[in-house]
Amino acid sequence: MSKHRVFLQSLRGVSFADKRNVFVGEDVFFDEVFPENISVGKNVLITEGVMILTHNYDPSFSDHVMKVNRVAISDGAFIGVRSIIIGPVTIGEKAVVAAGAVVTKDVPAGEVVAGVPARVIGKRGDMDPSALGNIVEAKRRSAAASTD
Repeated sequence: MSKHRVFLQSLRGVSFADKRNVFVGEDVFFDEVFPENISVGKNVLITEGVMILTHNYDPSFSDHVMKVNRVAISDGAFIGVRSIIIGPVTIGEKAVVAAGAVVTKDVPAGEVVAGVPARVIGKRGDMDPSALGNIVEAKRRSAAASTD
């Protein structure tokens, strides 16, 4: 099913570096107004319920002025369940966004972020799995679900 979701989002304008090697879980929301401002790299896992927003209203104006931004998710990134990404943001190569995190700033390559707002809590590969849950197991389950 993930392949269908990727295909449909690419028709809407979301850019995928390699449609065959990306996982998009159920109920992922890609910005409906400016989906073309979202790019997704290779070997990315975007898990269930993630929201990716590329526009918002700027409260510094008295009228409703929309700010339009870009969101780039780099190769090998893992985006956890029900996290929210609000552009302008770049998720670095092999970065991890923990479940429920709200990302409003760039995430450096290989870093693990969590919380609201998201903050760096470690580096991928250097963390005690109990601090975030078993990322490897989550990736395995996501990959197994994509074959259903």
